[in-house]
Amino acid sequence: MTYENLYIHVPFCRCKCDYCAFYSVTAATPELVTNWLDRIIEQLEQIKQSEKLDTVFIGGGTPTSLDQNQLSRLFSAVSKLTGRDTEITIESNPETVTPEKIALLTEYVTRISMGVQSFNPELREALGRRCSNEAIDHAINLIRSASKFQFNIDLIYAIPGQTIEDWENDLRRVVDSGVNHVSCYSLSMEEGTLLASRIKEASLVDDEMSVKMWNMAGELLGNAGMPRYEISNYADLQYQCRHNRNIWYGGRYLGLGPAASSFDGRNRWTQVPSITEWLKNKTPEMDIITPQLRLNEIFSFGLRTVAGWDRTRWENLYSLKFCPQSWDVIQNRIKHLPVPVKGLFKTNDSQIRLTERGMKFWDLAAEALI
Repeated sequence: MTYENLYIHVPFCRCKCDYCAFYSVTAATPELVTNWLDRIIEQLEQIKQSEKLDTVFIGGGTPTSLDQNQLSRLFSAVSKLTGRDTEITIESNPETVTPEKIALLTEYVTRISMGVQSFNPELREALGRRCSNEAIDHAINLIRSASKFQFNIDLIYAIPGQTIEDWENDLRRVVDSGVNHVSCYSLSMEEGTLLASRIKEASLVDDEMSVKMWNMAGELLGNAGMPRYEISNYADLQYQCRHNRNIWYGGRYLGLGPAASSFDGRNRWTQVPSITEWLKNKTPEMDIITPQLRLNEIFSFGLRTVAGWDRTRWENLYSLKFCPQSWDVIQNRIKHLPVPVKGLFKTNDSQIRLTERGMKFWDLAAEALI
């Protein structure tokens, strides 16, 4: 099996942010990190494919919490599967970015994604995000000084206590930071997180304000040369995240590490979200994906993008012809949608995409159509 995309989950963090629902381990022993790394390298060496990977995404957790030697070992193994045109992304947090690590990453990485969440220390504190403004500025300067990387910063909006002025300040700060890609995520209360346990629903930013913040991001970042290309992502075409784009459009991906998911074009499986169980080679959990479910997934993910869902792209990806009768059914369904979701779609002979209004209500639109 040939995979176009590789994801590696680095489950280690110095501390757990209150809003984060991703699997991670804090205060990991050196032995545990070494055991994880040895297993990842072993799995990388077992990958046999004739073509080089199109993308590699190293996420977490906090991948840059690994020390230089560990990062060097990891990338030495990854580099055997990549070519000069492979997009290689690593996630980072400001407090783990050092000159030495940036020098090392320059040899291997094409793209750095850094979680800032907010430039306002009070809002970061509300999120349980333990990082200083000085650390953020220092990390930004280090990454920019290397000049080699595509550079993304993650921001969060609709934080309890956040005003529209606060959000505008964050957007202007991120533009001034010199990045060429921004991801803006609306805060969601994930069950089981520390944030969900201490914040009441009543204190959340209301939907109307959240939509205003989303609109502001599109306008301000678009004017700065980073137009929205997906509901939460902003960049000019040459700086769009190829890895995410491939996944949205149904590409195959291999996931290594605890809690990592894989998809081979037909089947999807997820590794156990426990590093100790993962090290024991526990059997991953298999998802049963019917052709209809897979089509619905690709359809709904495609609708998240400004380009929308393209029948021709789908046919080329799966070497199948889309049934004309099914296409007629979809087109007819759009024509007869109930009033609340009318005007959310634009269509032509091979494409369905959301209007600007439709993107604000993606979940409602996708549900109505699928």
